[in-house]
Amino acid sequence: MEDVVIFIIGFALLFTEVFITPGFGILGTSGIGLILFSLLSAMTWKMPGHFFPALDNDTLQHAIVNLALGTAGTIAIGFLAGKYLPKSRIFRPIVLSQRTDKAEGFSAAKERQELLGKEGVAEMNLRPSGRALFDGERINVIARGEFIEKDSTVRVIETHGAHIVVEKV
Repeated sequence: MEDVVIFIIGFALLFTEVFITPGFGILGTSGIGLILFSLLSAMTWKMPGHFFPALDNDTLQHAIVNLALGTAGTIAIGFLAGKYLPKSRIFRPIVLSQRTDKAEGFSAAKERQELLGKEGVAEMNLRPSGRALFDGERINVIARGEFIEKDSTVRVIETHGAHIVVEKV
């Protein structure tokens, strides 16, 4: 049963590293090492009363080959499943297949190129962001690094999606 206990300890260390402590350090490396040791140990013969497995050449070589083939097979099956399962009849209804490219008309914010050069009035103090009125339309704007007082005349100098940059006139 020590192989199972070592595997559970290794899994717990790896789980702790992934979900509780940030990064990939000592806990994750130790967990992976314990998991690999427990798998190799489970595939080799043990002498009664000894913790470590009997490491004759044939037994250890056979265990390492099995572990390497199992790891390679798992990686290959995972890659193939990630590539072909989303296209299968069973998984197709739950997979988002529509792309939202800008070329097809999708964007996070409406481009406001028509505002370039327009003048309006700041409805509030812009420090640096706030709201301005352009031809009766309230628009969120950003001043270019300067403080602009309420009721000042502003001009649009840049537009980048939802970011409309103004300057004091």
